[in-house]
Amino acid sequence: MLVPMLNDDMVVPSEVIEILNYIVKTGEDITPARNFMLRGITGYGKSTIVNMIGAVSNTPVVRVTCHPTMETSDFLTKFVPCVSDGTMACKNLPSFEDIAYDPETAYTMITGKEKPGITPQECLEVYAKSYAASQSSGPSFKLVESDYVKGLSRGWIIEVQEPSVILNSGVLAGLNEYDHVNSVIPMPDGTYRRRDKDAVVIYTDNVTYEGCRQLNQSVIRRNFMAFDLYNMSKKDIISRVVYNTKFNDMKTLNVMYATWKKIQDYCQENAITDGSVSIVELENWALAMRVSGDLYETCKRTVISKATAFIEEQQDIISSVWDVMGNE
Repeated sequence: MLVPMLNDDMVVPSEVIEILNYIVKTGEDITPARNFMLRGITGYGKSTIVNMIGAVSNTPVVRVTCHPTMETSDFLTKFVPCVSDGTMACKNLPSFEDIAYDPETAYTMITGKEKPGITPQECLEVYAKSYAASQSSGPSFKLVESDYVKGLSRGWIIEVQEPSVILNSGVLAGLNEYDHVNSVIPMPDGTYRRRDKDAVVIYTDNVTYEGCRQLNQSVIRRNFMAFDLYNMSKKDIISRVVYNTKFNDMKTLNVMYATWKKIQDYCQENAITDGSVSIVELENWALAMRVSGDLYETCKRTVISKATAFIEEQQDIISSVWDVMGNE
């Protein structure tokens, strides 16, 4: 279920082929290429590249989405709610048969302590008290291995999204130990996991987002390759828009592209940074046009309004970009 499913007619970006080429051809090396970084503007398609790598190689893909207060331990474990049906599912509890035939072991399973000579009746009373406590203590949680560890130990592809939003730059440096093939990952419960030789970690970072910080140099160093994805040709952008939206009026699309680009440039020149004018907004505009057909209203809703939340700046964009483009 974790292997991405993509349409057969999707265009495969060159980055996908390049990364897969390094993964395959260094597989028998002492230090194979297994860590990569994709950084650039939002909407470029970095996660789509990761999905394609997984689809082409028939490999499961899991994701870790970073947040400002993240700690190194968050990459290793996570808390999940216990699904209880009245049987205290979170604990490895004994059955009534276990209590009857081996009350000493059953008692240890319930309490974690030993009590030689305990009778089945006494053990049953302890079981009942433990059950009652579990029902009255509210929601309970258990600690399980994270998707990051699952991916590393099973030879999957792990996408680490937005690592530069983490406030503490040393958090990712704490993962240095696990970036090598066959490295051992200690778990909080005393068990260990080993990184599989085929596991691949791909960092995807939208460095233009608000709150992004510089990554620790050790994080950059341990990546085999870093791809800077900031620019896409007009031809590639329009092809992608047509494929994703099925809006194929090329004359109108060229006008829309020129307008979208002007709005993007205007926002950059005037330091309007509270919104988004990415390729996604152009796709949304094309999709809205396919449904509505109103060029101005759809642009206003999908591009201009998302470029900034300030009405005055929206009006400036309309007068400086839209009105000028309309006269042209």
